[in-house]
Amino acid sequence: MNHKKMVPLLGKEGPFGDAGTYFREEHAGPPNQNVSDEGSGVAGGLAIFAMREPTFVSFAGGLSGIDRYLDLRLNGDEWMALYRQVLRCPDAGQVPRLPNEEIAEWHKRYSGEFQKAIPAYPMLGRIYDVFSYISYASEEIEQLSVECVNLQAATSNEKARSALAKVIAACNEASTLRAGLLFVPD
Repeated sequence: MNHKKMVPLLGKEGPFGDAGTYFREEHAGPPNQNVSDEGSGVAGGLAIFAMREPTFVSFAGGLSGIDRYLDLRLNGDEWMALYRQVLRCPDAGQVPRLPNEEIAEWHKRYSGEFQKAIPAYPMLGRIYDVFSYISYASEEIEQLSVECVNLQAATSNEKARSALAKVIAACNEASTLRAGLLFVPD
């Protein structure tokens, strides 16, 4: 398998660069082939950023001021442990696309089903996909943290506990900065 380094999204010092915990590589294989995360068998993950304005548009415009990558990443296997094993959320395959349904409508319907499966955790319910941007405004950080702390106390699944610990750490940092959070698919 031939691997070539690509230019990182935020430069060599950013979370996708050589200096970060991980970096992207160009995969020489069929298009749309999933590459698993560090041998976990689960593709995808979410890099966590503290941002004044946690939106895709703001992120695409570049980080400034207090905005920063928190050196935290929710790995695909941690997401799977938390959402599939602990919370028992539906898999995308369990919500089939209807005939003539636009993909955006299906995403909306799937995210709704996902959130309905965990009504006690509405903030965590937003993270229905490791390939979507998820944002939390600064005023939502405390509720997200409370949900994570409560769930962490109720589970013994180590990967799920690791995921929750990362989100709690991100919430603590965002609270200190008086910022929101943006989960960025990588």
